[in-house]
Amino acid sequence: MELKHCSVEPAEKEERKRKRQDADNQQEEDAESAAKRIKREEELVERIKNSKRFERRLVPTLEKLSAEELMETNTYQRFNQSLELILDGAEELDLMAEQDEDDDVPQEALIQKYRLQELVSEAAKLKSLGAMESVPPERLVRALGILEMNVRDGAQITPLGEADDGEEESRLWMEIAMERVARGADASLVIMYILTSPGMPKRVYLEDCIERVVKFMKFQLQNTVYPAFDPVYRAPSKKGGGSSSAKKKRAHAKDVRDRSILSLYNKLRELVALTAELLNIQVLTDTTVLQVSSLGVAPFFVENISELQLSALKLVTTVSHRGGGTGRDGGRGRTGMVAA
Repeated sequence: MELKHCSVEPAEKEERKRKRQDADNQQEEDAESAAKRIKREEELVERIKNSKRFERRLVPTLEKLSAEELMETNTYQRFNQSLELILDGAEELDLMAEQDEDDDVPQEALIQKYRLQELVSEAAKLKSLGAMESVPPERLVRALGILEMNVRDGAQITPLGEADDGEEESRLWMEIAMERVARGADASLVIMYILTSPGMPKRVYLEDCIERVVKFMKFQLQNTVYPAFDPVYRAPSKKGGGSSSAKKKRAHAKDVRDRSILSLYNKLRELVALTAELLNIQVLTDTTVLQVSSLGVAPFFVENISELQLSALKLVTTVSHRGGGTGRDGGRGRTGMVAA
């Protein structure tokens, strides 16, 4: 037994020695690998620093443009040209005359589709440049009155056909109605880009104009966007089959692919976000704030409109933060507008 024990012991010692050597070799490799990794990282950081220094030498420092320089920009000139054409086309209109909700909008007040789309683009650029305040306020006030008429033209009409309409009938109605709705959405965007631009005078915050845009948003969301994206909000067919549960309806819902509906959805999403901006700038009437509050809450009960819900969250948060109708000056209830 002792001879057997003596023969095993040297073998165990040799095995332990080999394992220690392997461990030592592994530690050396790990240390060498770590050193190489650190060196590579240091070289990478140095290259990034050098490239940033190079970029800073190449990129000139941008200075804020003066009012005179802003007025010479292509964006300012294009916006003013479009504005002038619109004002000239509606020169004979009496914007102060009272009109009923059901009255047709005068044909000379309606802005051509391409002209309005151009105005939307230039108004957004002019706002980002901070140059909207350079436009004479009397021109803006008159333009807002004309734009408000274009919003009204598409405020009470939905491009979605009846549930029992045939495919061809629905398509024709979509084409006819969407032209008016799209015009109303574009006009609303121009209005909101103007009102949310920095440095705007009080006289441009026309109460009727703001209320019209809010009503347009609310109607189109409830009657066009929600039914298009969430089958629960669609009117049931008169032929039956409308008693399915909300869960079943949503399970069979199809993605919205109609470009005009998707375009309207994105415009309304932008309008909701702009409304939140406006609340931080101007005091609104209690009535308008209530409309805005319900407009902001409703999207959270609708499926498949996550982007719109983000804009609505911003709006609801702003309403809550502003304390209802409270604005910068701490007043409540009124917009504090000056007559044009």
